[in-house]
Amino acid sequence: MRKNIYKFVAFSFIIGAFLACDNATTDFDGFDEQVEIKNIVRREITMDKSFYSTLVSTISSEDKEAKDFISKNNAFSPTIAPASKYIPAFLDKEFYAADPTSSIKVNYKNIEGVSEKVAAYKGESYKVTREDYQSVWGDDVLFVEAFTPEKSPVKEIPALLAKHYPEAKEGDKQNVNYLYSDKEPHDATIEAYSLKEDFESQKKDPESGYYSDVVIDGWLNVAVQGSKRWETREYDNNKYANFSSFKTGEVNEVWLITPAIKLGEEKGFKLSFDAKVRFVAGDCLSVLISEDFDGKKENLGLADWKDITSSFTLPTQETDNPESVGEFLLDSYQGKTIYVALKYLGDSRSDAPEQKTTTYQIDNITIGKIAPGIVVEKSELQYAVFENKGDNSWVLDTDKSLVLLQPNDYTAMGENYPNISNEERAHYKIPTYLSGKYPYEAEETVKNVVYYTWSDKATGEEYILKNGTWERTTWTVDEQSQFIRTDKAWVFDPTILINFAGHSEGYQMVVDYVKANQGVDNPDLLDSRGNAEFYYGFNAYYPNITYRDKDRALDPTFPVNGTSAEKSKFMNERTIEGLAVFLSLAYPDAETSVSGVDQHAVITGVKIYMDPSSNLSNSLYTYEFKCVGNKKWEVLSRTSEDSGEVEEYTEE
Repeated sequence: MRKNIYKFVAFSFIIGAFLACDNATTDFDGFDEQVEIKNIVRREITMDKSFYSTLVSTISSEDKEAKDFISKNNAFSPTIAPASKYIPAFLDKEFYAADPTSSIKVNYKNIEGVSEKVAAYKGESYKVTREDYQSVWGDDVLFVEAFTPEKSPVKEIPALLAKHYPEAKEGDKQNVNYLYSDKEPHDATIEAYSLKEDFESQKKDPESGYYSDVVIDGWLNVAVQGSKRWETREYDNNKYANFSSFKTGEVNEVWLITPAIKLGEEKGFKLSFDAKVRFVAGDCLSVLISEDFDGKKENLGLADWKDITSSFTLPTQETDNPESVGEFLLDSYQGKTIYVALKYLGDSRSDAPEQKTTTYQIDNITIGKIAPGIVVEKSELQYAVFENKGDNSWVLDTDKSLVLLQPNDYTAMGENYPNISNEERAHYKIPTYLSGKYPYEAEETVKNVVYYTWSDKATGEEYILKNGTWERTTWTVDEQSQFIRTDKAWVFDPTILINFAGHSEGYQMVVDYVKANQGVDNPDLLDSRGNAEFYYGFNAYYPNITYRDKDRALDPTFPVNGTSAEKSKFMNERTIEGLAVFLSLAYPDAETSVSGVDQHAVITGVKIYMDPSSNLSNSLYTYEFKCVGNKKWEVLSRTSEDSGEVEEYTEE
C-alpha cells in the first residue's frame, strides 16, 4: 500500500533545475580528483538553428544517418540520433572553459518512435520551376508550366532532381510538387517572358518559421543606407516582396535589382509588376532602369539609372490585393542588356523632416511580349515522392505503405489550402482520412503518411491500425536534459526533464491510448472531437487534466457521490496512472538505470483544472517518476508549483 508523506519547502527554485540530481555531480568519473575550480557554469539553453548547425559540425561524416537526421529536422531521435550521445560534443565545443561540477540544462526537440524509413520523407519539397519546365519542353518560349502525358513527371522529374541534388545518396527521398495537365498543349498567342518573378520560390526559415530577406539567384537585394533589406512575406497563400521603414529609426535606401535581361531584336517587350501599399506615409518607391550596370553591388552608384517611375500608376491608397501598376514599353532598349531596380527610400528617424514609412508589397515582376506559343487549358497541383537508387538515379517511390496526401485530399478534409499548417489538426484528421480510404485493412497494417505542413514543406509519420483505429506512432516532444561537466568532458545526466505546459502532443498520446483501450468498451469516455478523454481526464485541446465533476462523471467508476477529498484522491491516482502511461508511450525503451544512475523523469507544468480540494481554477504541479521496469514507471513525488507543497510517495 502507498503512503503519502507531506512536507513543505520554499518554492524559490526553477522547476527542473536539479531535481533527481542530488548525486549527479559526484557519481561520474572525474569528480574524485578536483583542482582549483574557477569557472562553474550553471546555464539553461535552448537548441536553435545555429546550435544545431554547430552540433552537426561535431559529428563525423561516417555517422551519416544521425548527421543527416539532425541537420534535416533540427531535432533528435532516441533511435537514430539520441540527444544524450550528440549533445556532449557540442557542449565540449561551446563551453570548453567550464570547470568540473558545471551543469547545463538543454531544451530540444525529440522525434519519438521515428524509423529511418519515415524520417527520410520529412523535409523541404522541391517545387518544379519555370526554368525546369523550359528544360523539359526544350524551348524558352514554346513551353507550358506543366507536365502532360507525353512529358510525364515520372519520366522527366528524375533528370531535374539529378541536376539539383548531385550529392544525394542512395535511399534519400525527395518530395516534389508540380503542375500536371491530362491534355497535351495546343497552339495559341501567349505572353512570352524574358523575366517572370512571383517570389513563390522563397522559403521560410525552418527554425523561426518566418520568411527573411528576399534571396533569388541572379537578383541583388542591397541596403545602401540602413540595415534592413527587402523581405519576403506571405498572405492568403501568396508570396511577395515587402518593405517599410516603419520603426526602423533610420534612413532606408534599399534596392531590389533584377538579373541582367538581354532583350532580343524584336519590339514589343514590356515591363510590368503588381503593387499594394499599406499604412501610407509618403512616396517611397522608384522604378529605375540601367543599360551600363555591371551587376556588382559595389558598382551600383557608378551606373547610370534612368527613373521611369512616372510611367507607372503606383498605388496611393490601400487595396485588398496587389494590382497591376501598368506597363513600360522597352522598345528603346531593343537588342540591349538591361537591369531593372525597385528603389525604396524611407526615413523613420525621430528628427526626420518628413516621416516616410509607407509599406510596399511587390509581386509578379515581368518583362514579356505577345508571341506565338503553346498552352494547356487546365493544370492541377500534384505531389510525388522520388527515391534515389544510387549513382544519382531517381525513381518514383512506389512503396505500398506510402500514403501521400494530394491537394484534393486536403480539400476533402475541409482545409482551405493544399496543406495542414497545424500539426495537432493533422493528427486529429489523418486517422479519419485513413479510415475512409482504407476501410478493409487488416489489424497491425502500417501506413507511412506524408503530408504538407506548408506549401513547400512535407513531414512523414507512421500510423498503425489497432482495434479498428489508426494510431500515430511518431511524436515530436519538447524535452529537456541535463549535462554535467567532469574533469574530462561533458556527460549526460539521464534524468528526463519534460515541460508539460501546453504540451498538446503529450496529452493527445494519453487520449489515443484511452481510445484504443478503455474507450473500446466505453465510448462515452471520449470527447466527440477526439482530443479529450475522461478516464484519466487528459485534454489535448486546452491542454490540461480535468477534475470537473461533469467531465469525470462520464467514467462509471468515478465516485460521483463521494466527498471532495474522496474525489480528489481518486483523480490524483488516475493522474499518476495517466502520466505513467505517457512515459511508457513516449519512452518505450527506457531502462531502469543509465551508466549506473537510476532513470528518473521529472514532468513540470502539469495543469489540473477544477480540483475540488483546491481554491484555484487551475493548479500546476511537478511530478517525479522512477523507471522500475519495462514500460513501468513509479511515482516518487508531486510538488505544487503554486504553493511549494511536496507530496512524497513511498511504499509502506
